[in-house]
Amino acid sequence: MTCKSPRANTAQQRSQTHLGQTDVPAPLLGMLKVHWDDQGLCPLQATQPVSKICLIRIRVYMSKVWTILGFFLFVQMVTGLAAQTPEDRIIEGIYDALRKADYRLAESRADSALAVYFRFKPRHLAEIHALRALIYDHDGAEAEAANHLALAAGLDPALELDPLFFSPKMQNMFNELKSKSQTNDILPDTAGTGSPQIRYLPLPDPRVAAAWRSLLLPGWGQFYKGQKRRGTLISSVTAMLAASTLATHLLRQRAEQQYLEARTPLDIRNRYDTFNRYHRWRNHLTVATGVAWLAGFLDALFYPPPSAPGLGKVGPVVEISSDRLAIGMWLSWQ
Repeated sequence: MTCKSPRANTAQQRSQTHLGQTDVPAPLLGMLKVHWDDQGLCPLQATQPVSKICLIRIRVYMSKVWTILGFFLFVQMVTGLAAQTPEDRIIEGIYDALRKADYRLAESRADSALAVYFRFKPRHLAEIHALRALIYDHDGAEAEAANHLALAAGLDPALELDPLFFSPKMQNMFNELKSKSQTNDILPDTAGTGSPQIRYLPLPDPRVAAAWRSLLLPGWGQFYKGQKRRGTLISSVTAMLAASTLATHLLRQRAEQQYLEARTPLDIRNRYDTFNRYHRWRNHLTVATGVAWLAGFLDALFYPPPSAPGLGKVGPVVEISSDRLAIGMWLSWQ
């Protein structure tokens, strides 16, 4: 873009007018004119004053800055949501109900979480029991509150109660229970209340140990976790693929030797096709073997083990007769 040179008096009048509007010194105004003229803007010859042009440029820069800041805030929010596990969201839901003083909703959410206790880690489960104790304390059930506090202390001795929710009395009781968490007699005596006692038996997670076993030998990790059918299936499939890979590799080597020994054009073409076919099969089976091996490793690492070691099937037993109704449970051990 080229700038036409205006008349001297017109340029002087415009410079004085712009200088009065912006209070910009004349040397600086000349520098701005030269800078903007180099970029093809020619602000001093436009109908808009310098102040309005500067404001437009500032708005453009600020819009870019706000766009970048908004992008970073969005990424931060997404990563924060991704870092929050489902267990954390369930606990946050209980806290949210307590903040609203809706104890019945908090009770419902806590009981729903405790009904599927096996889905939680000990630290999450301890916090849920502590919140359930808080609800019991609000209802005046001190024995049940002490019972849940004892469970929380036994599950996670490092747990700290939030002073915004828990009273000093409950905090002192919890600290006393944590000091006894190394002993077996941690739960208070609730025999007179008629409420059943809950005790947890912490079991080590065998998935990490099973994973490196499956990495060494497919199926070994599943047998280690007590999953015999899965271990048999994974080891059988991986062994068949590995044997097929070895067989096609031997056939490929023989076909390659025959191809190198061929002399006529027809034999060269036929033997090359045979060699190329075995070569592709060998590669495909190698990939399939690696995929099966990796699948066994990931299954051993992420698939949860049975609820108890050596425990097989569990089922209910219901007996109905003319004079009684009996309900029980049967267990089969592997």
